[in-house]
Amino acid sequence: MKEILESEIATALPALLNDVERESIAIRNNGRLVAYLVSPREFEATREFKAHRLLEASRALSDEIAVNVAEHGLDLDELMRDLDRKAN
Repeated sequence: MKEILESEIATALPALLNDVERESIAIRNNGRLVAYLVSPREFEATREFKAHRLLEASRALSDEIAVNVAEHGLDLDELMRDLDRKAN
């Protein structure tokens, strides 16, 4: 991964935009990492990965809730109606 100082961004921007297609660029200010410059392809891949992980976690939680509801003899539809009423 390439690194650049924040103070150098303005003068190096054209080259950075070219370089970012090949590798991500870490931007530092006073030695502290403040940002990453990534290609649109890498950004979208990261968003898709996060969305997929969130969907998997949501499904797992939903399955766990359904199992707990069944184990305690509760009616899932009734529980959902109660939750809707409490939310409103």
